Amino acid sequence: LIKCKQYLLKKEQLHLQINHEISYKLLSYLWLHNEPLKVRSVPFAKHLYDHPLLTVWGINEQDSFAWLTSLKRKAWLDKDKLINRVRLCTQCLSGHLNYIDNCPQCASIDIEAQTSLHCFNCGHVAKQGDFKKSSVLSCPNCLHLLRHIGVDYDRPIENQHCNHCDSLFIEANVQVDCLHCSSHNSPNDLQVRNIYSYSLASLGASLARRGISQLLFEFSPDEAMSPSQFSWLIKWQNQLALRHQQTHLIVAIEAENIEQIINEAGEKQAFEQIDALKSRLASVVRTTDLFSQFSNNTLLVFFPLTGSDQIQVLYSKINGKINLQSGSQLKVKVKAFSLPVKKMNDDPLQWLEEQLLIVESL
Repeated sequence: LIKCKQYLLKKEQLHLQINHEISYKLLSYLWLHNEPLKVRSVPFAKHLYDHPLLTVWGINEQDSFAWLTSLKRKAWLDKDKLINRVRLCTQCLSGHLNYIDNCPQCASIDIEAQTSLHCFNCGHVAKQGDFKKSSVLSCPNCLHLLRHIGVDYDRPIENQHCNHCDSLFIEANVQVDCLHCSSHNSPNDLQVRNIYSYSLASLGASLARRGISQLLFEFSPDEAMSPSQFSWLIKWQNQLALRHQQTHLIVAIEAENIEQIINEAGEKQAFEQIDALKSRLASVVRTTDLFSQFSNNTLLVFFPLTGSDQIQVLYSKINGKINLQSGSQLKVKVKAFSLPVKKMNDDPLQWLEEQLLIVESL
């Protein structure tokens, strides 16, 4: 009964028009049912795993993995859980593979484990059975009696024997044969695919709830950037700022208690308060400023060519808009940090996350 009420409430809040767009259909489904996109093992199929829901919708499973990755790249979906890791044929992408050991000299698969002996007297090497004579060991080549290992003989580390070319070796080569297309692959050339279940990301949930408006804090669909796009922009602008002695400003606006409001008052009231805050903040920014819904409760605003001496001015404006929102339970904090920085991580997304942790609120 509780799940039914939650479903009906979410259905009232759903404003995403599907319009035959399968990605919108998936976002709507995950929003309404509040569960991850499940994965199942399909041993008889060459791709080994599929997503039952997408299969029902008629989506080719081979194409679905690339499609889901593209939705993850848009920040509409999050990876929920790593289910497995499979390796696929480079020719037909089948997971039905046979791993065969073969001889590194002649590539024959007719190999076996063999214990050999090495006579120190004449250097003869052969399988252990050739050295046995009655109850003692003696070299079949020089007839020298082998009494003490390490003195008269030893066991070579080459313990694999090829019955085709009679060579001895330590490790066999591994050849991967595809059971579908019969192609031969090297293990290093196989396509590695991680199998994930996916959950709805905060951006995807906002898209489902608000439709094409997309973001909780968004002012215009054309201005909003995904976290990956925003982080790329920050890295690029940092390089330009270092070269041309420019200064930029990044402001983070964080709703601290959004989860608490959702739990106590429900999603509808929480989102209404965020929408009201968004409307007030819209008057603070310029058309040249850029935005990113960085997380479910954090908006990043990039103010180009803005010095650190403007931080307090911007903070006063933002804080004034926040205080004008009467009856709101939202607790909002504002952080700011400047570009350029001499050392930025190769991963600008990680650098931004670190700044949000270490920079103190204004």
